[in-house]
Amino acid sequence: MIDMNKHYIYISLISLLTFILNACDTDVEPEVIQKENSYNEEYYQSLREYKKTDHAICFGWYAGYTSEASPSSGLHFTGLPDSWMLLVVSSIPSNNPSLRGD
Repeated sequence: MIDMNKHYIYISLISLLTFILNACDTDVEPEVIQKENSYNEEYYQSLREYKKTDHAICFGWYAGYTSEASPSSGLHFTGLPDSWMLLVVSSIPSNNPSLRGD
């Protein structure tokens, strides 16, 4: 009876160890949820033509952006609308060499 319990424990441990080692056999792979701004030449031509017309001028104040990897495009310049004609950028972090242009 004791011999049978040892076999049961060994088989259970080996099964558990096998399950644990094989449970995560791949790394987490990032999925593209939202494509980056990828406009064609027709879009840019339409935008240039729109900006040549008599239209309302949009003014924006943009502060608190980040150059760090952030999932929100609202924290990057790529998240700004193309229709803005004037944009004030403030609060540029001076300790970040990629933003200073050194």
